[in-house]
Amino acid sequence: MKKALLLNVLYKPNIGGVENSIFEISKKLVDKGYIVDILCSDRNNEDSSILEKASTMDGVNIYRYKYDYGRFSFVINILNSRKLIKDLTEKRLYSLVISRSYFLVISGTLSGLKNINYIPPEVSYYSKKGKKRSSSIKEYSSTNVKLFMQWLALIASKNVFVFSESMFNQVKGISLNKVLPPIINPGVNLERFSVASLEEKEELKSVYNIPTNKNIILALGRFSEIKQFDIAIKAMKLLSNNYVLILVGSGPELETYKNIVSKNKLETKVLIFNSTSEPENFYKLADVFLMISRYESFGQTILEACISGLKIVSFSHKSGANTNAELMLAGCKGVHFIDEQSITALAKAIEETSLDNQSSYSIFSHNQNLLKKRYSWDRFLAMIESYQ
Repeated sequence: MKKALLLNVLYKPNIGGVENSIFEISKKLVDKGYIVDILCSDRNNEDSSILEKASTMDGVNIYRYKYDYGRFSFVINILNSRKLIKDLTEKRLYSLVISRSYFLVISGTLSGLKNINYIPPEVSYYSKKGKKRSSSIKEYSSTNVKLFMQWLALIASKNVFVFSESMFNQVKGISLNKVLPPIINPGVNLERFSVASLEEKEELKSVYNIPTNKNIILALGRFSEIKQFDIAIKAMKLLSNNYVLILVGSGPELETYKNIVSKNKLETKVLIFNSTSEPENFYKLADVFLMISRYESFGQTILEACISGLKIVSFSHKSGANTNAELMLAGCKGVHFIDEQSITALAKAIEETSLDNQSSYSIFSHNQNLLKKRYSWDRFLAMIESYQ
Protein backbone atom coordinates (compact mmCIF):
# COMPACT_ATOMS: atom_id res chain seq x y z
CA MET A 1 0.00 0.00 0.00
CA LYS A 2 1.28 3.49 -0.89
CA LYS A 3 2.31 5.79 1.96
CA ALA A 4 2.24 9.59 2.13
CA LEU A 5 3.83 12.03 4.57
CA LEU A 6 2.39 15.56 4.96
CA LEU A 7 4.48 18.20 6.75
CA ASN A 8 3.46 21.45 8.40
CA VAL A 9 4.41 23.12 11.68
CA LEU A 10 0.74 23.40 12.74
CA TYR A 11 -2.23 21.11 12.30
CA LYS A 12 -5.58 20.50 13.96
CA PRO A 13 -6.88 21.74 16.37
CA ASN A 14 -5.05 24.79 14.98
CA ILE A 15 -7.22 26.59 12.44
CA GLY A 16 -6.02 28.24 9.23
CA GLY A 17 -5.90 28.02 5.46
CA VAL A 18 -2.72 25.93 5.35
CA GLU A 19 -3.99 23.56 8.03
CA ASN A 20 -7.23 23.17 6.07
CA SER A 21 -5.31 22.35 2.88
CA ILE A 22 -3.41 19.60 4.73
CA PHE A 23 -6.74 18.22 5.97
CA GLU A 24 -8.33 18.20 2.50
CA ILE A 25 -5.24 16.65 0.89
CA SER A 26 -5.10 13.93 3.55
CA LYS A 27 -8.78 13.05 2.98
CA LYS A 28 -8.27 12.63 -0.75
CA LEU A 29 -5.12 10.55 -0.23
CA VAL A 30 -7.00 8.21 2.11
CA ASP A 31 -9.75 7.89 -0.53
CA LYS A 32 -7.03 6.95 -3.05
CA GLY A 33 -5.81 4.14 -0.80
CA TYR A 34 -2.79 5.78 0.81
CA ILE A 35 -1.65 5.32 4.40
CA VAL A 36 -1.28 8.94 5.47
CA ASP A 37 0.99 10.34 8.20
CA ILE A 38 0.98 14.01 9.19
CA LEU A 39 4.04 15.43 10.95
CA CYS A 40 3.64 18.69 12.85
CA SER A 41 4.57 20.31 16.18
CA ASP A 42 2.81 19.92 19.52
CA ARG A 43 2.06 23.65 19.55
CA ASN A 44 -1.58 24.69 20.01
CA ASN A 45 -2.27 28.30 19.08
CA GLU A 46 -5.91 27.99 20.11
CA ASP A 47 -5.39 27.65 23.87
CA SER A 48 -1.58 27.40 24.37
CA SER A 49 -1.83 23.77 25.49
CA ILE A 50 0.67 21.07 24.50
CA LEU A 51 -0.82 18.54 22.09
CA GLU A 52 -0.29 14.80 22.46
CA LYS A 53 2.73 13.26 20.74
CA ALA A 54 0.75 10.89 18.54
CA SER A 55 -2.90 10.45 17.65
CA THR A 56 -5.23 9.23 14.93
CA MET A 57 -7.80 11.61 13.47
CA ASP A 58 -9.96 11.46 10.34
CA GLY A 59 -8.28 8.21 9.27
CA VAL A 60 -4.72 9.60 9.34
CA ASN A 61 -1.84 9.26 11.81
CA ILE A 62 -0.58 12.48 13.40
CA TYR A 63 2.93 12.66 14.89
CA ARG A 64 4.09 15.78 16.75
CA TYR A 65 7.58 16.93 17.66
CA LYS A 66 8.18 19.02 20.79
CA TYR A 67 7.97 22.73 19.96
CA ASP A 68 10.47 24.92 21.80
CA TYR A 69 9.91 28.63 22.57
CA GLY A 70 13.30 29.41 24.13
CA ARG A 71 16.24 31.54 23.03
CA PHE A 72 17.68 28.86 20.76
CA SER A 73 14.28 27.59 19.65
CA PHE A 74 15.09 27.59 15.93
CA VAL A 75 17.98 25.15 16.32
CA ILE A 76 16.14 23.02 18.90
CA ASN A 77 13.04 22.78 16.70
CA ILE A 78 15.18 21.77 13.71
CA LEU A 79 16.75 19.00 15.82
CA ASN A 80 13.41 17.85 17.29
CA SER A 81 11.59 17.72 13.96
CA ARG A 82 14.59 16.11 12.21
CA LYS A 83 14.67 13.32 14.78
CA LEU A 84 10.96 12.60 14.38
CA ILE A 85 11.22 12.60 10.58
CA LYS A 86 14.14 10.15 10.77
CA ASP A 87 12.18 7.90 13.14
CA LEU A 88 9.22 7.80 10.73
CA THR A 89 11.25 7.31 7.56
CA GLU A 90 13.19 4.44 9.10
CA LYS A 91 9.88 2.61 9.62
CA ARG A 92 8.12 3.57 6.39
CA LEU A 93 9.07 4.23 2.79
CA TYR A 94 7.00 7.22 1.63
CA SER A 95 6.14 7.38 -2.05
CA LEU A 96 4.71 10.88 -1.63
CA VAL A 97 5.96 13.70 0.63
CA ILE A 98 4.28 17.12 0.66
CA SER A 99 5.40 20.05 2.83
CA ARG A 100 3.64 23.39 3.33
CA SER A 101 6.47 24.61 5.60
CA TYR A 102 9.93 25.80 4.54
CA PHE A 103 11.14 24.92 8.04
CA LEU A 104 10.16 21.28 7.65
CA VAL A 105 11.59 21.11 4.13
CA ILE A 106 14.96 21.95 5.70
CA SER A 107 14.45 19.47 8.58
CA GLY A 108 13.37 16.80 6.11
CA THR A 109 16.39 17.40 3.89
CA LEU A 110 18.71 17.16 6.91
CA SER A 111 17.05 13.88 7.88
CA GLY A 112 17.75 12.40 4.42
CA LEU A 113 14.43 12.93 2.62
CA LYS A 114 15.09 13.54 -1.07
CA ASN A 115 11.56 13.50 -2.52
CA ILE A 116 9.94 16.54 -0.88
CA ASN A 117 7.23 18.37 -2.81
CA TYR A 118 7.06 21.91 -1.41
CA ILE A 119 4.01 24.18 -1.68
CA PRO A 120 5.04 27.54 -0.14
CA PRO A 121 2.20 29.39 1.61
CA GLU A 122 3.93 32.77 1.24
CA VAL A 123 7.19 34.56 0.50
CA SER A 124 8.07 36.72 3.51
CA TYR A 125 9.65 39.59 1.53
CA TYR A 126 6.45 40.18 -0.45
CA SER A 127 4.10 39.66 2.50
CA LYS A 128 5.89 42.45 4.41
CA LYS A 129 5.71 44.96 1.54
CA GLY A 130 3.21 47.74 2.23
CA LYS A 131 3.22 47.13 5.99
CA LYS A 132 1.71 50.15 7.76
CA ARG A 133 4.03 50.08 10.76
CA SER A 134 7.78 50.40 10.41
CA SER A 135 9.76 47.29 11.30
CA SER A 136 12.22 47.19 14.18
CA ILE A 137 15.79 46.03 13.61
CA LYS A 138 14.83 42.69 15.19
CA GLU A 139 11.82 42.27 12.86
CA TYR A 140 13.90 43.30 9.83
CA SER A 141 16.59 40.76 10.70
CA SER A 142 14.00 38.04 11.32
CA THR A 143 12.36 38.70 7.93
CA ASN A 144 15.68 38.41 6.11
CA VAL A 145 16.64 35.21 7.92
CA LYS A 146 13.23 33.77 7.06
CA LEU A 147 13.65 34.81 3.43
CA PHE A 148 17.00 33.03 3.26
CA MET A 149 15.47 29.87 4.79
CA GLN A 150 12.61 30.01 2.28
CA TRP A 151 15.14 30.28 -0.54
CA LEU A 152 17.02 27.30 0.88
CA ALA A 153 13.79 25.26 1.02
CA LEU A 154 13.03 26.07 -2.63
CA ILE A 155 16.48 24.90 -3.73
CA ALA A 156 16.40 21.76 -1.56
CA SER A 157 12.97 20.50 -2.68
CA LYS A 158 12.52 17.87 -5.36
CA ASN A 159 9.52 19.76 -6.75
CA VAL A 160 7.95 23.13 -5.96
CA PHE A 161 4.31 23.93 -6.74
CA VAL A 162 2.36 27.17 -6.29
CA PHE A 163 -1.34 28.04 -6.17
CA SER A 164 -1.25 31.29 -8.16
CA GLU A 165 0.53 33.33 -10.80
CA SER A 166 1.57 35.90 -8.20
CA MET A 167 3.25 33.15 -6.13
CA PHE A 168 4.97 31.90 -9.29
CA ASN A 169 6.48 35.35 -9.79
CA GLN A 170 7.50 35.60 -6.13
CA VAL A 171 9.20 32.19 -6.13
CA LYS A 172 10.88 32.97 -9.42
CA GLY A 173 12.11 36.26 -7.98
CA ILE A 174 13.63 35.05 -4.72
CA SER A 175 15.17 31.99 -6.38
CA LEU A 176 16.83 34.24 -8.99
CA ASN A 177 15.04 32.36 -11.79
CA LYS A 178 16.38 29.00 -10.55
CA VAL A 179 12.93 27.69 -9.57
CA LEU A 180 10.02 27.98 -12.03
CA PRO A 181 7.20 26.12 -10.27
CA PRO A 182 4.11 24.72 -11.99
CA ILE A 183 0.91 26.57 -11.05
CA ILE A 184 -1.54 24.07 -9.63
CA ASN A 185 -5.04 24.93 -8.43
CA PRO A 186 -6.08 23.60 -5.02
CA GLY A 187 -9.58 22.29 -4.46
CA VAL A 188 -12.71 23.42 -2.69
CA ASN A 189 -15.10 21.14 -0.80
CA LEU A 190 -18.37 21.44 -2.71
CA GLU A 191 -20.22 19.27 -0.19
CA ARG A 192 -19.22 21.48 2.73
CA PHE A 193 -19.87 24.95 1.33
CA SER A 194 -23.33 25.79 0.02
CA VAL A 195 -26.03 28.44 0.23
CA ALA A 196 -28.37 28.36 3.23
CA SER A 197 -32.16 28.42 3.11
CA LEU A 198 -33.84 31.42 4.75
CA GLU A 199 -34.85 29.20 7.66
CA GLU A 200 -31.30 27.91 8.15
CA LYS A 201 -29.89 31.43 7.93
CA GLU A 202 -32.24 32.69 10.63
CA GLU A 203 -31.57 29.67 12.84
CA LEU A 204 -27.80 30.23 12.64
CA LYS A 205 -28.25 33.90 13.50
CA SER A 206 -30.17 32.83 16.58
CA VAL A 207 -27.44 30.34 17.58
CA TYR A 208 -24.74 33.02 17.40
CA ASN A 209 -26.98 35.79 18.77
CA ILE A 210 -26.71 37.89 15.62
CA PRO A 211 -29.43 40.49 14.86
CA THR A 212 -32.03 39.61 12.25
CA ASN A 213 -33.24 42.01 9.54
CA LYS A 214 -29.71 43.37 9.10
CA ASN A 215 -27.21 43.16 6.28
CA ILE A 216 -24.49 40.90 7.68
CA ILE A 217 -20.94 41.63 6.52
CA LEU A 218 -18.37 38.92 7.23
CA ALA A 219 -14.59 39.05 7.52
CA LEU A 220 -12.95 35.76 8.47
CA GLY A 221 -9.28 34.92 9.00
CA ARG A 222 -6.28 35.47 11.23
CA PHE A 223 -6.32 38.77 13.13
CA SER A 224 -3.04 40.03 11.74
CA GLU A 225 -1.97 43.38 10.31
CA ILE A 226 -1.83 41.94 6.80
CA LYS A 227 -5.61 41.23 6.78
CA GLN A 228 -6.49 44.93 7.34
CA PHE A 229 -9.71 44.19 9.26
CA ASP A 230 -9.22 47.55 11.01
CA ILE A 231 -10.34 49.23 7.77
CA ALA A 232 -13.59 47.24 7.85
CA ILE A 233 -14.28 48.25 11.47
CA LYS A 234 -13.69 51.94 10.72
CA ALA A 235 -15.91 51.70 7.63
CA MET A 236 -18.81 50.80 9.91
CA LYS A 237 -18.83 54.42 11.14
CA LEU A 238 -19.92 55.47 7.65
CA LEU A 239 -22.65 52.82 7.28
CA SER A 240 -26.17 52.94 8.64
CA ASN A 241 -27.49 50.78 11.45
CA ASN A 242 -28.81 48.39 8.79
CA TYR A 243 -25.33 46.84 8.63
CA VAL A 244 -23.54 44.59 11.12
CA LEU A 245 -19.92 43.47 10.73
CA ILE A 246 -18.95 40.00 11.95
CA LEU A 247 -15.23 39.34 12.53
CA VAL A 248 -14.22 35.70 12.99
CA GLY A 249 -10.69 34.70 13.94
CA SER A 250 -7.87 35.12 16.45
CA GLY A 251 -4.43 36.67 16.45
CA PRO A 252 -2.23 39.56 17.57
CA GLU A 253 -4.52 42.37 16.33
CA LEU A 254 -7.49 41.35 18.50
CA GLU A 255 -6.93 44.05 21.16
CA THR A 256 -6.41 46.66 18.44
CA TYR A 257 -9.77 45.75 16.94
CA LYS A 258 -11.49 45.89 20.32
CA ASN A 259 -10.01 49.32 21.00
CA ILE A 260 -11.24 50.67 17.64
CA VAL A 261 -14.73 49.31 18.35
CA SER A 262 -14.79 50.87 21.82
CA LYS A 263 -13.34 54.22 20.76
CA ASN A 264 -15.95 54.61 18.00
CA LYS A 265 -18.88 53.19 20.03
CA LEU A 266 -19.49 50.42 17.50
CA GLU A 267 -20.36 47.66 19.97
CA THR A 268 -23.77 47.04 18.36
CA LYS A 269 -22.42 47.19 14.81
CA VAL A 270 -19.26 45.07 15.14
CA LEU A 271 -19.34 41.58 16.67
CA ILE A 272 -16.14 39.59 17.18
CA PHE A 273 -16.06 35.77 17.34
CA ASN A 274 -13.18 33.40 18.06
CA SER A 275 -11.65 31.32 15.26
CA THR A 276 -13.81 28.40 14.19
CA SER A 277 -13.49 24.97 12.63
CA GLU A 278 -16.93 25.52 11.09
CA PRO A 279 -16.56 28.62 8.87
CA GLU A 280 -19.41 27.34 6.71
CA ASN A 281 -21.88 28.40 9.45
CA PHE A 282 -20.76 32.01 9.21
CA TYR A 283 -20.80 31.96 5.40
CA LYS A 284 -24.39 30.74 5.54
CA LEU A 285 -25.66 33.48 7.88
CA ALA A 286 -23.83 36.33 6.11
CA ASP A 287 -24.77 38.42 3.07
CA VAL A 288 -21.43 39.97 2.08
CA PHE A 289 -17.86 38.72 2.48
CA LEU A 290 -14.84 41.01 2.73
CA MET A 291 -11.39 40.00 1.54
CA ILE A 292 -9.37 43.18 2.07
CA SER A 293 -5.86 41.84 2.73
CA ARG A 294 -2.94 43.78 1.31
CA TYR A 295 -1.26 40.42 0.57
CA GLU A 296 -2.56 36.88 0.01
CA SER A 297 -0.61 34.10 -1.66
CA PHE A 298 -3.93 32.47 -2.56
CA GLY A 299 -6.94 33.21 -0.34
CA GLN A 300 -8.99 30.07 0.26
CA THR A 301 -11.66 31.92 2.27
CA ILE A 302 -12.72 34.12 -0.66
CA LEU A 303 -13.21 30.96 -2.72
CA GLU A 304 -15.28 29.32 0.03
CA ALA A 305 -17.40 32.45 0.50
CA CYS A 306 -18.00 32.88 -3.21
CA ILE A 307 -19.08 29.28 -3.65
CA SER A 308 -21.41 29.70 -0.63
CA GLY A 309 -23.48 32.33 -2.45
CA LEU A 310 -22.14 35.45 -0.73
CA LYS A 311 -21.53 38.74 -2.48
CA ILE A 312 -17.82 39.55 -2.40
CA VAL A 313 -16.08 42.88 -1.77
CA SER A 314 -12.32 42.91 -2.28
CA PHE A 315 -9.48 45.29 -3.04
CA SER A 316 -8.28 45.04 -6.63
CA HIS A 317 -4.71 44.71 -7.81
CA LYS A 318 -5.00 48.31 -9.05
CA SER A 319 -5.54 49.42 -5.44
CA GLY A 320 -2.07 48.12 -4.55
CA ALA A 321 -3.23 44.86 -2.97
CA ASN A 322 -1.02 41.88 -3.82
CA THR A 323 -3.60 39.12 -4.10
CA ASN A 324 -4.87 36.65 -6.66
CA ALA A 325 -8.56 37.44 -6.08
CA GLU A 326 -9.39 38.84 -9.52
CA LEU A 327 -8.00 35.82 -11.34
CA MET A 328 -9.57 33.37 -8.88
CA LEU A 329 -13.05 34.83 -9.24
CA ALA A 330 -12.97 35.80 -12.92
CA GLY A 331 -16.46 35.34 -14.38
CA CYS A 332 -18.15 34.92 -10.98
CA LYS A 333 -21.37 36.74 -10.08
CA GLY A 334 -21.81 39.13 -7.16
CA VAL A 335 -18.17 40.22 -7.01
CA HIS A 336 -17.21 43.87 -6.37
CA PHE A 337 -13.58 45.03 -6.65
CA ILE A 338 -12.37 48.35 -5.21
CA ASP A 339 -9.54 50.32 -6.79
CA GLU A 340 -8.68 52.24 -3.62
CA GLN A 341 -7.69 50.88 -0.20
CA SER A 342 -9.63 53.34 1.95
CA ILE A 343 -12.40 53.39 4.55
CA THR A 344 -14.64 55.54 2.35
CA ALA A 345 -14.22 53.35 -0.74
CA LEU A 346 -14.93 50.21 1.25
CA ALA A 347 -18.09 51.64 2.84
CA LYS A 348 -19.35 52.75 -0.57
CA ALA A 349 -18.72 49.31 -2.10
CA ILE A 350 -20.58 47.61 0.77
CA GLU A 351 -23.57 49.92 0.19
CA GLU A 352 -23.50 49.10 -3.52
CA THR A 353 -23.91 45.38 -2.76
CA SER A 354 -27.35 46.23 -1.35
CA LEU A 355 -28.33 47.54 -4.80
CA ASP A 356 -27.22 44.27 -6.38
CA ASN A 357 -30.52 42.37 -6.59
CA GLN A 358 -29.03 38.99 -7.54
CA SER A 359 -30.27 36.31 -5.16
CA SER A 360 -27.93 34.13 -3.13
CA TYR A 361 -29.28 31.09 -4.99
CA SER A 362 -28.55 32.63 -8.39
CA ILE A 363 -25.02 33.57 -7.31
CA PHE A 364 -24.44 30.16 -5.72
CA SER A 365 -25.63 28.16 -8.73
CA HIS A 366 -23.57 30.15 -11.24
CA ASN A 367 -20.41 30.34 -9.14
CA GLN A 368 -20.44 26.71 -8.06
CA ASN A 369 -20.78 25.50 -11.66
CA LEU A 370 -17.93 27.79 -12.69
CA LEU A 371 -15.52 27.19 -9.79
CA LYS A 372 -15.87 23.42 -9.58
CA LYS A 373 -14.31 23.27 -13.06
CA ARG A 374 -11.28 25.20 -11.82
CA TYR A 375 -10.72 23.88 -8.30
CA SER A 376 -10.56 20.16 -7.55
CA TRP A 377 -8.49 18.28 -4.96
CA ASP A 378 -8.61 15.20 -7.21
CA ARG A 379 -6.99 17.09 -10.09
CA PHE A 380 -4.56 18.70 -7.66
CA LEU A 381 -3.31 15.30 -6.45
CA ALA A 382 -3.20 13.85 -9.97
CA MET A 383 -0.87 16.72 -10.94
CA ILE A 384 1.37 16.18 -7.89
CA GLU A 385 1.55 12.42 -8.54
CA SER A 386 2.49 12.96 -12.18
CA TYR A 387 5.73 14.62 -11.04
CA GLN A 388 6.84 11.76 -8.79
